[in-house]
Amino acid sequence: MTKCNKISYNKSMVKDLKEKLNNLPTSSGVYVMLDEMGEIIYIGKARVLKNRVRQYFNSPKNLTDKVIAMVNKINDFYYYVTKTEADALVFESNLIKKHKPQYNILLKDDKNYPYFRINKHQKFPKVEVTRRLRKDKSSYFGPYMGGVPMSELQKLVHEGFKIRTCNLNFDKIPKNHRPCLNYQINRCDAPCIGAINSEDYRLKIEEVIRFLKGETANIEKLLEDKMVVLAENEMFERAIEIRTMLGIVSKINERKLTALAKNIDIDIFTFSTDGINRVVNHLVIRQGRMQGGENINVVDCISTENEVLSTYILQHYQSVEIPDEIITTLPDEDLTALNEALIETRKKRFNILSPKIGFRRGLVEMSEQNGQEYLAKFIDRIKIKADMTTGSAELLGNYLNLPYIKRMECYDISNISGVDKVASMVVFINGEAEKSHYRRFKIKTVEGANDFASMKEVVSRRLDRLVAKDTDDSFGSTPDLIVVDGGKGQLSYALDAMEERGLNIPIIGLAEKNEEIYLPNDSEPLIISKRDNALKMLIRMRDETHRFAITYFRSLHNKNSLKSKLDGIEGVGTKKKAALFIKFETVSKIKKATVKELMEVEGVGKVLATEIFEYFNNTKEVKSNEI
Repeated sequence: MTKCNKISYNKSMVKDLKEKLNNLPTSSGVYVMLDEMGEIIYIGKARVLKNRVRQYFNSPKNLTDKVIAMVNKINDFYYYVTKTEADALVFESNLIKKHKPQYNILLKDDKNYPYFRINKHQKFPKVEVTRRLRKDKSSYFGPYMGGVPMSELQKLVHEGFKIRTCNLNFDKIPKNHRPCLNYQINRCDAPCIGAINSEDYRLKIEEVIRFLKGETANIEKLLEDKMVVLAENEMFERAIEIRTMLGIVSKINERKLTALAKNIDIDIFTFSTDGINRVVNHLVIRQGRMQGGENINVVDCISTENEVLSTYILQHYQSVEIPDEIITTLPDEDLTALNEALIETRKKRFNILSPKIGFRRGLVEMSEQNGQEYLAKFIDRIKIKADMTTGSAELLGNYLNLPYIKRMECYDISNISGVDKVASMVVFINGEAEKSHYRRFKIKTVEGANDFASMKEVVSRRLDRLVAKDTDDSFGSTPDLIVVDGGKGQLSYALDAMEERGLNIPIIGLAEKNEEIYLPNDSEPLIISKRDNALKMLIRMRDETHRFAITYFRSLHNKNSLKSKLDGIEGVGTKKKAALFIKFETVSKIKKATVKELMEVEGVGKVLATEIFEYFNNTKEVKSNEI
C-alpha cells in the first residue's frame, strides 16, 4: 500500500455540482458517487443526505488524502431516499455487494467458516463438516475459526462416541454387507449390520450435541477408559492417539470464559488503525468458549470507523447465523439502525450492545488488542498484498495512460488441431480474481485451428451481450481493460470485433514468449520489467485464463472422445453411452474393462459387453489376420 503525497482539492468540480448539492433532501438515504466514465466509485448511507454528502465538498480541511483523491474523481452523483436509516443501511449493503465500488469495504462471499452439521431426521445421523448453512432443520454448531482444527474435533467425536462416517443408504443395505474398518478398530458401532439400534444410536447423538455445546466431562471419561484398555492390551500407538485427543479436550476447556453463561453465543467486532492501515477484528464465542477470531484488512475504503463497522457487520450476517449477542463499539444511534437492519434481513431476535464497563467491555478491549497486534506484526504483509492487487492495477494504469482500472477481462483460446475449440474469460477486480465472473465459450463459427478468428468470435459474442445490456452480472459489466492472450494477430482481430460494435474499450495483447505488451496501432511492444508488479499481475491473470480454458477443453474433449469412440459400436445409444460414462468416467477405463465389468453397467448384457470389449481390443481383427 503506497502512501500518497498531499493531494490538492479540486474546487472547480464543487462548482459544477453546487446546484445539485443545494437541492439534496434532509431525509435519510443512500448516495452513489460516479467518476467521469460513469462508473460507481463509492456508495454511502446517511441519516441526513443533505448534511452527509455536502461534507465531502464544503471544506477539505478535515478530509484525509484518500478521501480527497476519491472526491477529485467524482464527476456526478445520485441518491435514493429511504424511510429510515436502517433501510438506508440495508440498501447500501446490497448496492455495495452488487457494484463492488473501489472505495467501499467488501466482504468476500467465498470466505465461509466451517460448522458441524447433524441432521437428526436421518435414521442414523452423521456428524458432517459444512461451510454452508441451510434452512434444512439440521442442527449446526460453529463457526470454528482457529485454535483446535476441525479435523481433530471430528476425530474426537468419532473416537469418543463411535458415530458412523460412511455415506450408506440405510434403506438399501445389501444382505451380504460387511462393516468397514472403523468397526474393526472400535471407532464405529456399525449400525449398518444392526450392531446398535436406532434408539441407542440417537442417545449417542445427543451426547455428541452436548459435547459440541461445551460439555466435555463425558467424552473425557470415554477417552480415558479407552486409553486404559488399549494400554492394557499393549496397543500403545492407539493409546498415544487417545492421549493426544485428551490434550485437545483440555485445550477446549481452557477456552472457557468463566464470567459468561455456559451456553451463550457472542460475536465481537472492533476497529483498529495505526493512522495509515485499518483492520476490523472479529472474535467468536460459542457456548461460553472462545472459538477463535479473524482480522479483516480495510483497504482503499474511505468510510469512517463507524461506517466501516456497520457495513461490515451487516454484510457478514447476510450468509452467517446471528448469535445471541453482538458486541461492538458503535454509538447508540448507529446501534439502533444496525439492530433494525439485521432484524429486517434475518428475522431473528438478539442483543446488540456497546458496553462501557464490566466483563463485556473487557471482551471489546481484547478484540481491540488483537487488531492492534495484527497491525503491528503483519503490516508488511498488508502492504505486499496491496502492492500486488490495487497497487498493481494503479501502476498498470500509469503505464497505459489510463486514469482508472478496476475491472480487467482476459481471454484465451484452447484446442488441439482445431478440435473442441473453447475459450475462457477471466475477470480481475482491483487486481484480484473474481471467480464468480469467470465465463467460458465453445467456438461455434470458426473452422480449423484459427486462433485469430476464434478470438474475434469470442470477443464479439462477449461485447454483443454488453451492448444488449445483459442482466448477467459479468457480461453486463463494462471492462476498464481487455487483455487478450497473444500478440499483434490476436489483438488486431479482437480490436476489429470491438470497432464493429462502435465501442472504445482499452485493449492490449500479452505475448507469452517475452511477456511483451502490444497496444492498438503501435508496431512496437511496451516492455515492462519482469520484476514489475504491474506485469506480474498481467501474467497471473493470463496464466489463470489459460488454466481455466485448458480445464474446460479437457472436460469437453474427454466427453466428446467418449462419444465419438462409442458411436462406432452397434447397439450403444445415448442412454448406454451415458451409463458407461457414469460407471467408468473415461475412455481409457472403458478400454481396460473386462466383459464382466462391462456387464455391471445398466442395460449392457453379455452380448453387448463382448461387442464393446472386442471393439476396443481389436480381437476380431486379430483373429481375421491369423486366418
